[in-house]
Amino acid sequence: MQRRRFKQTTTLEERLAGEAKRLREDAKSVPPGAAREAMLRKARQAETGAHFSEWLRSPDATSSAEAGAGEGSASRSIKHDPPP
Repeated sequence: MQRRRFKQTTTLEERLAGEAKRLREDAKSVPPGAAREAMLRKARQAETGAHFSEWLRSPDATSSAEAGAGEGSASRSIKHDPPP
């Protein structure tokens, strides 16, 4: 059985940002409590994921990762600015 493939029309970052925006809007209509906090937590996670994915795609992250690839030095650390 073959898998059904789906070509994404928007980037992962755009989808995550949209999901975060939707969750924040939905949370406004929910009274304060556990459900609202869960929605806001998921929105923050989506935003963090979008920033992290964007950061990983940045030229600095890819060139630094390629520079360290194959050197075999586990103790070498690559310093990056954390995602915003």
